Amino acid sequence: MLEWVKSTAPVRSLAWRGDELVDVVGGRVWSSDGVERRTAVDHGPAFDRGAVSPSGRYSVVYAERGTEARLLEGTHLLRELTRSPDHAEDYDYPVALGILRDGREVLIHCPEECNVLQIEDVASG
Repeated sequence: MLEWVKSTAPVRSLAWRGDELVDVVGGRVWSSDGVERRTAVDHGPAFDRGAVSPSGRYSVVYAERGTEARLLEGTHLLRELTRSPDHAEDYDYPVALGILRDGREVLIHCPEECNVLQIEDVASG
């Protein structure tokens, strides 16, 4: 069944976290019954995209065609991320969160060069 959910402000990013729909960039979440609540401060106009880890524990907010990002655990800032400025205005920010077979969550991004992926354990860096 199709449902409509009202939003109190423009939606800037969407991802699933369990049964909830999350706007990581805008700091809001909608429960399965459609109720909206604030989760954190708005990350501001510099960030326009977000990604959520499979567990929902970690997230990344970033500028789609920029060089800056923030890695968060819940609403707590773990660290600032950057990417190579080479071709940043031409390509989306290359970042993803995933999970390995052993259960470790990983961050995949290109902090050094635009064509070299770095995979790191999110918890330990």
